Amino acid sequence: MAIKTILVPMQTEGAATDALEPAIILAEKLNAHVAAQHIRQRPTLAAPSGYEPLAVAYIRENSDEFVKEQNRHSEALKAEFLAACNEHSVRVILPEEHAENKAASASWRDEEGNLPYDFALSARVADLTVLQGSGKDASLSETGLAEELLFQSARPVLIIPNEGMRRFPDTVVVGWDGGLEAARAINAALPILQLARKVIVLTVDKSRLAAPDAESAAAFLRMHNVNATFDEVSRVKEKAENVFYEAARDRDADLLVLGAYSHNRWRETILGGFTRHMLRHSDLPVLLAH
Repeated sequence: MAIKTILVPMQTEGAATDALEPAIILAEKLNAHVAAQHIRQRPTLAAPSGYEPLAVAYIRENSDEFVKEQNRHSEALKAEFLAACNEHSVRVILPEEHAENKAASASWRDEEGNLPYDFALSARVADLTVLQGSGKDASLSETGLAEELLFQSARPVLIIPNEGMRRFPDTVVVGWDGGLEAARAINAALPILQLARKVIVLTVDKSRLAAPDAESAAAFLRMHNVNATFDEVSRVKEKAENVFYEAARDRDADLLVLGAYSHNRWRETILGGFTRHMLRHSDLPVLLAH
């Protein structure tokens, strides 16, 4: 399936651009539309107990201040959005005005809603969501939003580390274990893989399960005009996620494609796991699908 709509949640000044610019880079190659969205959390102000008129005045005063700050924050984010579009000469139009033969375009949405769930709703009608927030400096809210989108949108998520993504991916390493999530990931990433110079399907310790191996996955990708090869590494006594990540770095990867949470989500939360390791430690962009 083609990637034609790329959602970019914009909530944090400065950091939002770190996701917007990679989204524009992808859109320029894919002739896609970037849908930047800012959601204003509905206020829940608690009034002090006691004298009722005082409580009403308290809510009104603090509500006004809350709205003023929301307006300032929204305008700052919109200014970042417009500056990035101007820098890349991307047209700002309504989504329905996008035409594939007229290159990349973008739009801005600012609305009130419930975080983070409403972003997942928007992601359901996008082909890909781009977020900033992987690596050791990723906040809990950034990781939480990525997980919410993975589980609630049924759409892939591209997570950008603090180091950014300055160009369209040249070498992509696909993590392959023959599982459902890995199959969904390569299908979701297919438009990107078709434009990459080199794609390596990498497996850590060949699976004993009755599932397609990395060679079969690479053959599938070549049928879709992807320049794909396969490789296998052994973990010996190391954790699979460490071995995979180091092997990807050794192969000069500038994008990782992975199935997310093939184990139970709560098991990974308590014990750790492949997906959480990538969210916490990767300084490479990671495209995840569940």
